[in-house]
Amino acid sequence: CVLGINRLQSGFRALEESELERARDRAKHVLRKHFDAEQQKVRDWAEWDDAANWLAGLNEGFPVSNLTDSTLSILSENHLVYWDRNLKLKGSLPADGSAPPDIDLNLRHMVSLGKFPWAGILWSDSALVVVTIREVKNSSGAPPGRGWLAMSHRFDDKLLKSLSEDLQCKVWITLGGAS
Repeated sequence: CVLGINRLQSGFRALEESELERARDRAKHVLRKHFDAEQQKVRDWAEWDDAANWLAGLNEGFPVSNLTDSTLSILSENHLVYWDRNLKLKGSLPADGSAPPDIDLNLRHMVSLGKFPWAGILWSDSALVVVTIREVKNSSGAPPGRGWLAMSHRFDDKLLKSLSEDLQCKVWITLGGAS
């Protein structure tokens, strides 16, 4: 009888492990799909000749016509930042400086480490954010790069709902150690 119970428990354990592995693979796929979409969006803006020329000092009108109040809404982002080759801030949205300062520091740190192109999740003092970073080049992709572009958005209810639908289970985020 004990042997039968052990086999049954072992079978359930294997089934649970298999289900957990499938759920983890689905989660990786869903996040990879989201990161790929973010990378494409950032690639479009990073390999835009107007942006590359602006960072090279050849298109001073770029921020006036492209870094406007509606840009973040159109892109579904909370933050956008351009740096030149020396990591000097060239343009940032929201323009009112309301983005948490630690976001800029974390993004700048990732660029300084050579982490680009990169998409992933960063924790800031104020939020968990999806970040995408890419080198800004002209549309041919030829060097030299002109600087870097980073876009980020918070893990908000809309993103969690989308992930929940894709994973077919409830997704939520809690602070480490919270129950």
